[in-house]
Amino acid sequence: MGMFMPESSALSLELEILYRGQPCQNVPEYAELECRLSNTGSTPLEGLSLWLGATRLREGLALKPGGSFATSGTVGDLVGQLKVAVRAAAGPLLETTLGVLPQKLSLDEVNWIKVERLPTLLARLDAPNSLTLTAADRAEDLPFEWVSADYTAERLRPVCRRLLDEGLVSALLNRLDFETENHPRRDEGFVPGNVRWGATVRNWANNPAETGLVHEWADTPRNYATLPNMLLVAFLTDLAAEVRSLVRLVREGAPASARLVQSLPAFEVWADALARASNTKILQAVKPWPGAKAAQPGSGEAGSWARLEGACLQAKNKAYGALAALWQEYRRRYVRLPVEDERVRQVGSQPMSKVYELWAACEVAQALGLTFGDGPGLESATFQGAAGKLYYNQGASGGWYSIRRRQPARPDLRLELEDGSRVLLDVKYRTQESQAHPDDMYRMLAYMNDFGVARGGIIFPGKVAQALTLLEGPSGSGQRLAELVLRPPQVETLEAWQVALAANLRLFVS
Repeated sequence: MGMFMPESSALSLELEILYRGQPCQNVPEYAELECRLSNTGSTPLEGLSLWLGATRLREGLALKPGGSFATSGTVGDLVGQLKVAVRAAAGPLLETTLGVLPQKLSLDEVNWIKVERLPTLLARLDAPNSLTLTAADRAEDLPFEWVSADYTAERLRPVCRRLLDEGLVSALLNRLDFETENHPRRDEGFVPGNVRWGATVRNWANNPAETGLVHEWADTPRNYATLPNMLLVAFLTDLAAEVRSLVRLVREGAPASARLVQSLPAFEVWADALARASNTKILQAVKPWPGAKAAQPGSGEAGSWARLEGACLQAKNKAYGALAALWQEYRRRYVRLPVEDERVRQVGSQPMSKVYELWAACEVAQALGLTFGDGPGLESATFQGAAGKLYYNQGASGGWYSIRRRQPARPDLRLELEDGSRVLLDVKYRTQESQAHPDDMYRMLAYMNDFGVARGGIIFPGKVAQALTLLEGPSGSGQRLAELVLRPPQVETLEAWQVALAANLRLFVS
């Protein structure tokens, strides 16, 4: 792969990427590359840096006219499109992309995990959309953000159906909330010419409506600029914008499942219907309402949304109560998609070892009936339910093994059951064999002894779709070590695969 980028007639730069001595456009994960940089122009170049993704291979490079430089680097497990760049102090001089292909799983299996299965699991487990993860335990490794269009679709789809397909918006628009204020009015008349008071008084008494000189009544206009209607307009406007943003990102190439791509026309219809509903003639008067700015999210007015939602619960139309509950769920669970094109492109490239680890944690939590608990996020998450608590990537104090480490021992998964017992599980994305790597087994046994745990397991991508092997410890020790081969099943067998996984895990932890 070579690129030529002239900045002027006297300046040009060429980059060549070699794998096993040959120019390449696609390489396997963990591949060792050679990067050759050549100055083919007549101007010296100084202060250059060479980047492989987020890793800086070299900095402070200087190239004389006709000079060249070569260095090596490892792509790791960043499956997807990896950017290779040459930069100067003023900015990028040359950029290209390199495709990184998976080796432990097939490309179809990787796409199924990242685009379809993992977003669905995160939505079911009530976890956030935006995840900040790191590729390894080293402090110098930069974190990456994992954001999913399919996850957002999972969140938006039931809200749109509740509002539009199930008629909640129609129920609200047909009987909007309003306030009435009485405005007394009084009209006075006079009698021209000479007045015969006796006859006039008798006429008033006999026909008061027709002959009265004073008419009093009250005007009662409807004011639709109420708090419940303010919530309705804000919700419809915000939701329409987010649905359109989802459609735009998928159209521009953000990774998405086939199901989401096929349902984009339905999302476009929903976006148009939401925009029309918030633009009715009556609701247009709500938008310039003086209290609108203070009621918007993030305005800084404490309790403004609580006051707004409380007014919805007090409205005569009970559909506003459902709107308030739906809005609370939307605000609590939904995280917006990125707007910047650069972040959208990064959605498809994350360390596969962390994606596999996160997927395994979510599959275990789902199989045991656990949901995402309160915590800082999925970098060190907690899943909880009736079966107990599952700690993902969280350090815990142990015995001699933990004391000798600089940081606390951090098994990938630590399950604390209701009876007080504990189970340790380590996720390893590094073998395609039918058995776990011996080094991983020794490390798990060290964990088990250090924490005083009788049950431990290793999860890895083996050759088959799913297999759980139990290894009993020495007689009388009570130790049990499990090897769980976890990889995507065939689509048509997904339901049976889930049932088998849940049965195997419950049998092991019981």
